[in-house]
Order: sequence, then structure tokens, then C-alpha cells
Amino acid sequence: MSSLNSPWRRGATLLPFAVMVVTSLLVAFANPCLAQIRSTSPLSSLDMKALEQECLESIQNDDACSAIAERLEGMFAGEVPEAIRMLGGILRGEAMEPGKGWFRPAQKARDWDWIATQHAIDTDAAITKSEFQGDSVLFSRLDRNNDEMLQASDFDWSMASSYLREVSIANSVFRSIDKSMDAQVSKEEILAFFDKLRGEEDSISIDSFRRALPLGRSRGAYSPGDEPSKESLVRGFFSSEIGSHWEGPDVGDKAIDFELSTQDQKHRARLQDQLGEKPVVLIFGNFTCGPFRRIYPEFDAIAQRYRDQANFMAIYVREAHPEDGWIMESNSRLGVRLPQPKSIEERRSVATTCATKLNFSIPLLVDGMDDAVGNLYSGMPARAYVIDRDGLVVYKSGRGPFGFMPGEMEQALVLTLLSSNDSKDVTKTKSP
Repeated sequence: MSSLNSPWRRGATLLPFAVMVVTSLLVAFANPCLAQIRSTSPLSSLDMKALEQECLESIQNDDACSAIAERLEGMFAGEVPEAIRMLGGILRGEAMEPGKGWFRPAQKARDWDWIATQHAIDTDAAITKSEFQGDSVLFSRLDRNNDEMLQASDFDWSMASSYLREVSIANSVFRSIDKSMDAQVSKEEILAFFDKLRGEEDSISIDSFRRALPLGRSRGAYSPGDEPSKESLVRGFFSSEIGSHWEGPDVGDKAIDFELSTQDQKHRARLQDQLGEKPVVLIFGNFTCGPFRRIYPEFDAIAQRYRDQANFMAIYVREAHPEDGWIMESNSRLGVRLPQPKSIEERRSVATTCATKLNFSIPLLVDGMDDAVGNLYSGMPARAYVIDRDGLVVYKSGRGPFGFMPGEMEQALVLTLLSSNDSKDVTKTKSP
């Protein structure tokens, strides 16, 4: 008996070490991307705790904040990493808007120049439906202004484009009617809007309609109660709540494999298993990100539209606006107020609420508490990717909220289908 027990006695002092080694190996196998994440962090040479403390202690001194930003930017030869530019912008009090900090435009493998070349036309010409070398359903999805022609303006997603300016007006009108702020307008909301405008009249004049809309008004970047302090932005930066410090794979890079479980733990999904026959679309987001909640239904509709031509995977990441971080009063007014999950069980619970509230039709995978996949793909607070059948990144959206555009992602997916002859079965694709 003693001979059986003696090995355990001799190894008793080594057990904690053995457990630590085995645990590390299990974590590494469960998260094959962890080593790469740690080795590719643009801030790996910095003492993040000390830097955060220095920033917080200097928060009331603009000169000191600017000095920290200049010192950090001077540490890098060549292009300054996005995270450093973002932190520098926060410290200098710069506005959070497209083109500032880490809010860069999307990367695309194919655009108007590519499709013009495929049709042997000049880039200043146009492609009619009869000339289009693809299915008419795909033509209609690319023809975003519905003028029966494809031209450069259909592929312009810059903030200065006339299309996005008009979309901004349409979104303002929509939000004026959508009082429940659930990204859906009901018949009751339309009637309530009508009754509010008509007053004692039986109809609405063009003048009363214009006056009821937020047109030509000087509006701030934030809704009442949402604007952050510099301190909350600094804390949100170091906690990765407002965005990952990693930049994610670029267009042309090989997508890095990962494996996660769904929020209900009924299924596990691995990226590698989804590749080969179809392109893959990755959608990152979280429940406390208001723009994600508003925009996700459009992504889900795209997933339904192309469900036979592409695989879609959603990844739930760290909360952007928990009640113990940058609180958004617009969230509070809708009852969306929760602390940052401290365990995987808590994160799964919030992800389940998100999937239910937003009517997810695609698998919702939950990132681990190490935020490995969210960091690897720079998915916080929201981002989208298109990966081709060979596993190469062919579209990388800008960071949310500004760069999180479903129409742009759909366009990239359509061009991927056209480029790889995946459009042979596109007649199955449902038109809107």
C-alpha cells in the first residue's frame, strides 16, 4: 500500500508546479493565438501599469499630457502604432472622430478599380446591368443608389461621399421616429410621429415635416450625458474597453485560427473549419456599444441574404460601456446598464441577453476573459472582416463605431464572391 502511495508523497511538493504547467499548456492549446498576441503587441515594451498611473496623475495638466504623448510617439521610428496615436489624441484632448487616433478607414483587397479592370473599362466610366459580368442580384447589391449603373461613386465609403452624407440624414430621420431606440420602427411609432407633426390638422405639410427633423442643427458628437471625461477615456484605453491595443491582421495577411464556444455552450466553432468552400465573415461586438446594437440587425440581414454563399461568425468581446467604466446615459435610459463581466459565466450571460435582444440568427461565440481573439483581431468595440476561401483577409473594416459599416462589408463580400467564382450559385441569394 505504501509503495502505491509513496510516489504521490514524493511528488506532493511538485504538484502546484505541475498544475501550473498543465494549466498553461491547456490555455495555450485552447487559445493558439495567445503567444502571437503577446509577441506582436505594439506596447509590449512599455510598463502599462506605470504608464496608466502617470497619465492619470497628469490628467489635469495639459502640458504634462502633451509631453507624455510626444515622448511615447518619439519612441517609434517610422509610423507610430495606432494605439500610441489614440492615447496621444486622448491626452491632447482631441475629438474622437474618423481619421483621428485609431479610427482609420477600412482596408480592401478589391474596390471600384478592380471591378472596372475586370470589365475592361476606364475607372471614370460605368457598368450597366446588361454589361455586368455576374448575377443581377449581386448587381443590385453593388448599385447602392439604384440608378441601374455601377460607377466609382457606388464604391466611395469616405465620410465626404455624398452617399454617406445622405445616409446620415436618413439615419437622423429614422432615429427621430424610432423612440424605442431598438433599430426598428413600428407602425405605432410612425403613427405617433405623424400625430405629433400634424397637430390639429389632418395632414402634414412639407414645412412642418422639415421643422420636425434634426436638419441643419448644430449637434455635438455625443447625446446628452454620454460625453466622456479625459479620465474615463484614459481608463477605457488601458482597460481596452474603448478598443484593443493590437491592430489586427491587415488585408493580404493569413487569418489566424481560433476556437470558441457559443454563448449557450452548445457548440464550439473553429475558424479553420469554416474555410475552404466559402468565404467567412467575422463580426465583433458587445451589448453596451450603442452603435453595435443599432447596426447589428443590418449585419444579420446580410448573413441571411448570403447564408448559402458565406459562413458568418459573431464574436462577443469586452464591454465598451460598463457601469464601472465609461457610462453612457443613452444606455441607461434604455435599461442597458451592467458592470464589466468578471468571469466567463457573466460574459456568457450578457452575450445571451445580446443574442436574444438583437435576434441573432448566426452563431455568437464568446471570447475568453483573456480577450485573446478580440485582441488578435482588434475587435473591440466592434469590427468586421471578410476572409476568402484560402484564408486570406480581403476586407478589414475600420474600428467601431465610425468604421463599422455593414454596407461596405457586404460590398467587399460581393466582390470576393465575384473574384472566386463563388457567385455560380448566387441565384439562391435573396434580394432585399
